[in-house]
Amino acid sequence: MERFHDFVTGYLGLLQEAKNIPLGQYVSAWPELPPDAPVAVILSAHPDDEVMTGMPLGIRLRRAGYRIVNIAVTVGSPDQYERRLQELQGACTYLGIQLVVPLIGGLRGQIKSNCPQDWQYAVDEITNIIKPLRPKVVITHHEGDAHHDHIAVSKLTHQVLLKELPALDCVLACGEYWRDLQRPNLQLEVSAGDLAILLEGLSFHKGELARNPYHLLWPAFMSTKVRYGEIVKGWGTGAPSFDFSVMYRLKRSHDGALYDYLSPTQLGADQPIELILPRAN
Repeated sequence: MERFHDFVTGYLGLLQEAKNIPLGQYVSAWPELPPDAPVAVILSAHPDDEVMTGMPLGIRLRRAGYRIVNIAVTVGSPDQYERRLQELQGACTYLGIQLVVPLIGGLRGQIKSNCPQDWQYAVDEITNIIKPLRPKVVITHHEGDAHHDHIAVSKLTHQVLLKELPALDCVLACGEYWRDLQRPNLQLEVSAGDLAILLEGLSFHKGELARNPYHLLWPAFMSTKVRYGEIVKGWGTGAPSFDFSVMYRLKRSHDGALYDYLSPTQLGADQPIELILPRAN
């Protein structure tokens, strides 16, 4: 290949071919975990957010022996609930995630309501789910992630951890999708193998991908984030030798406050995930 025209047309051809890859037809076998395995919780605004925001970090924690629990705060609009729940169950099973859906169809009405009682109901529901799990890590959207449901779930998560469960000592990891994090402190490499697994998990959300095949653009999104490494390490620093990466902001939640504990870090796919957890710092 000698011309950028060939590069661009080849890339477009590859995207076109990838549209033929089967969706949601994959089987996995994750190892069983002991009853006392540490827990990481994902609070996701919609079905597919458990994959795109939660599991780039979650898959690394799962391999390190963590039980991953996805709390689906909403399951989409009521007219699509049955389909989206079925797709969500398939994705979670494939990725080795335990799924919890509050109430029957999530808390969509409560987090969209202007009524303080509805909001408090959602806070109480999430608190009651998280409290017995005693998670070491909680993953959710950042507070400025553009989509109103993402913002609401971030606010909900912060209120639960800081106001309702102040004694819980955990890492709060905020990820990004609709809008970039302003101050990420973790650039996490995603290996090609892990990205393929995540895409297979995402492919279970067939209805959404039929509407918009955004799964095919996700690798490019992760490649773009490699360039953004300067936001983490400082302007003018060299780019990491990653092909794919994602950004998170990690803070320690304890005693009703959030604390900085992690210096700006670029963690490679071959490095232990424990290096970004408080015990290793």
